[in-house]
Amino acid sequence: MNLRVLLGIVLITGMGQPALAQPAQPPLSRARQAYNAGQFDAAIAAAAEARKTPALVNSANLVLSRSHLERFRVQSEPTDLATAHDLLNLVEPARLSPAERQDYTVGLGIAVYFEGRPGAAAELFEALLDTPASAPAPLLGARRALFDWWATAADRAAQLAPDAGRRDFYVRILSRGQSELARDPSSTAAGYWIAAAARGTGDLDRAWHAAIAAWIRSRTAPDRVTARADLDLLVTTAIIPERARSLDAHDSAALVAAMRAEWEQIKTSW
Repeated sequence: MNLRVLLGIVLITGMGQPALAQPAQPPLSRARQAYNAGQFDAAIAAAAEARKTPALVNSANLVLSRSHLERFRVQSEPTDLATAHDLLNLVEPARLSPAERQDYTVGLGIAVYFEGRPGAAAELFEALLDTPASAPAPLLGARRALFDWWATAADRAAQLAPDAGRRDFYVRILSRGQSELARDPSSTAAGYWIAAAARGTGDLDRAWHAAIAAWIRSRTAPDRVTARADLDLLVTTAIIPERARSLDAHDSAALVAAMRAEWEQIKTSW
């Protein structure tokens, strides 16, 4: 999957009050709202103002770091990643609220992922997915994004792992994907990763059927267009040709054509 999260993980803190409720909002509130709106330059400017207040330094550094990470993801400017890294090192987690500590851990995971350590990033993200129900939990949309980041990191770690250890990553993704789908049947990310992970474990029949199910479930999803584009790419470039070869290596071309026709029929009817 191509990191479908357009705004990374939403900052939970500072949410809940309409933008018009406070005509003259404090800089930290402005920074959080700007971040959540995808206005990262404005978030950086407001957070830089907020950190001038000693009591707000940790929270402001958190918003600054997350904003630089998102700007790096969009613009690929190395100084943004380096700045985010330095700012995360300045944050004192003990001085953050419980929700902010989740945002901080997400920031660590994203930074580590971009620095080329996807396995470590997956461990950081998974700790949040395992947060007990009694603890402050991400909003549903943020959890979907968090799962997508985790699975993407685990998938990348699998690609970098020795052949002997690669399958274990996909078994984990498959198991977690099933749990997420049971918890949130509307999660297009879970549907995608179940199909992708089944393929990664070598179960191409399940990958094929899971992809069809994911396509059907996604028909009313808010992110339907992007989710279906990702699924279509997975099915046409990986699942169909690999499944065809596994069924009949001598005449796989005919099977590819038949499965492509079936897939197009599914796409049209659903």
